[in-house]
Amino acid sequence: MPESGHLLEVRDLQTQFFTRDGIAKAVNGVSLYVDRGEALGLVGESGCGKSVTALSIMGLVPPPGRVVRGEIWYDGRNQVLLTEAQRSAIRGNEIAMIFQDPMSYLNPVMTVGRQISEPLQIHRGMKSRAARRRAIELLDLVGIPAAAKRVDEFPHQFSGGMRQRVMIAMALSCDPRLLIADEPTTALDVTIQAQILELLQRLRTELGMALILITHDLGVVAGIVDRVNVMYAGYIVEASPVDAVFDEARHPYTLGLMGSIPRIDAARGSRLRPIQGIPPALIDSPPGCPFQPRCPYAVGRSETENPPLEMVGPAHWAACWVDVRTATAHPPAMTPAGVLEESGSIPAGGGSAPVSS
Repeated sequence: MPESGHLLEVRDLQTQFFTRDGIAKAVNGVSLYVDRGEALGLVGESGCGKSVTALSIMGLVPPPGRVVRGEIWYDGRNQVLLTEAQRSAIRGNEIAMIFQDPMSYLNPVMTVGRQISEPLQIHRGMKSRAARRRAIELLDLVGIPAAAKRVDEFPHQFSGGMRQRVMIAMALSCDPRLLIADEPTTALDVTIQAQILELLQRLRTELGMALILITHDLGVVAGIVDRVNVMYAGYIVEASPVDAVFDEARHPYTLGLMGSIPRIDAARGSRLRPIQGIPPALIDSPPGCPFQPRCPYAVGRSETENPPLEMVGPAHWAACWVDVRTATAHPPAMTPAGVLEESGSIPAGGGSAPVSS
């Protein structure tokens, strides 16, 4: 592989789930990159493939899913070709992940101190006493008061926001070079959300690590990340510097996400503009642009051809057959479309056409 200079580079990643009903094409050609010390936002509604992309990078895709094509280059090595033992040496050590539901990933019968200490003992060979001291330091680093006392408490003794801080402390235990935060503010009130995001921003600056922030809310990434990739139904449909997404979004789906964000400067009585319809099914998805049934800018070509990502501005890419700056909006066609339920056993996912680095 030619040296790209990126800390992480994903090329044409495809992850599929093999079910009795058919093949769910969860990640459908994702290409993205993250530089050293950079923050990338991965944005899209539930089921678009953000989490499956992250799990693919970590080598944690649950069965019946697997990566069927593509490359995941980290620090000059293609992770897809490594053995499980080699990936385990990287996972939790050089690349760490914060999962969106702390109560599902924290062991309820182990103290938080022991859970934070475990990666240190596995990856760094620390003795138990030294690992415990480091666990206390990490709890203090993420803002948990009385860390020396709380290190011996169990997850149920912490509030939701504090459990998320414990997850962050676990992820930071081995000083990772890349941190993947999957919906780190889910189910937290707005005050705690702001504290968690501020914490991630501060730690990224202090520790010099790269960050992938996964969220369904474009408002969350403002002021936190350097670049944004917007995902929809298996594709990255827009990729640009964060300011360009807010100042000049070029994909109809991105515009739809922007219209669903509450604005403090909105006129009294104004209403949010929801995106009509539902996402398409991942099994036997129809041809054409996946957003076409919900798109107010769709043209005839949208029904038969899926547009590639093309450069529309400086470091700005979008996958759309029309220029939304000059096109005329109209009511979407609203043709029937299926959707995988979030409660199902098969994770939904997404992907993208290649993104130039």
